[in-house]
Amino acid sequence: MTSFIINSISPVIGSLVSSDKGDLSNRTECAVEHMKNNFKYNAANTLIMGGGIYAGYKVLTKPSLYKKALKFINKVTEKIAKKAPQAAEKLAKLPGKAKVIGMIALPVLAAVGYLATKGTYEMGKIDQKYEDLARKKQAVKEFYENGGKGVNFA
Repeated sequence: MTSFIINSISPVIGSLVSSDKGDLSNRTECAVEHMKNNFKYNAANTLIMGGGIYAGYKVLTKPSLYKKALKFINKVTEKIAKKAPQAAEKLAKLPGKAKVIGMIALPVLAAVGYLATKGTYEMGKIDQKYEDLARKKQAVKEFYENGGKGVNFA
């Protein structure tokens, strides 16, 4: 839980103390954007994990769902056997409950991994946006201080 909290607030604190984000208002806006981003992706990950846990619980506690899940896994295993016989053999040796848990866990972990990557990408975009804004504000400030001479806006 501690690492979750640290990972959630470190971009926010980093934005507030960063010297390349410009003035305090710019850094504060950047920190707010990071908080929104963290909340969005952490909430999505929590919902996906909760849904996966609930699905696993339901499948393992309801015999009719468990039988359907095993039937589905056996069909998938047959298809895997045609392309990767060694993997299919290993999958066939697993107990039924392990197969069912794996069937549920694999897409859940894939979705969580995707969201983690997307959230990190969004963090980079937020940082870049506010660094660019700080550079533009600095260029405008220099423009007015120098009387409109010799300022590069790029």
